[in-house]
Amino acid sequence: MSGDLHPYDGVTRRFRHTDAETAAGLAAVGKLLRWAGPLAGLEYDVSFYSGGVGVLDTLAITFSVGAEGWGPFVRALDAVAVVELVGDEDFLWLVRGDEETVAVAVVEFVNEQRKEFQPVCLGTDRVFFQRWSNVNDWLVLWGDDSRLSYLAYSAG
Repeated sequence: MSGDLHPYDGVTRRFRHTDAETAAGLAAVGKLLRWAGPLAGLEYDVSFYSGGVGVLDTLAITFSVGAEGWGPFVRALDAVAVVELVGDEDFLWLVRGDEETVAVAVVEFVNEQRKEFQPVCLGTDRVFFQRWSNVNDWLVLWGDDSRLSYLAYSAG
């Protein structure tokens, strides 16, 4: 895989932790997370498409958090805690269910979108969304002190 995740050639590229050859998938995950180090317990399923209709990415990653903690990932991905987004109409449109509190709606949103290999989002988990997340382009991080999960979608 070249360094460009979106060469606009009309080809879908999908990489999974279960692939026989993982070098390209690991490189893609490193780019997505903006992380060059090893990640313990890494599982992923990432799919990239770019062509005449634009971009369509579906991205799911989970791994054990080491001594580095969440900080480097939250900062690199420009993610913010849900409480910082409660006044953002685009964010509320993305996650809001029928008359639910934002916290409940966020947990339900994550659990509806997550891949089977990713842990269930609990009300006690940390949850961060990338700033400016909306229905066409969003990224969410969730988990606890030992595990971080990443889920993103982009259609544009």
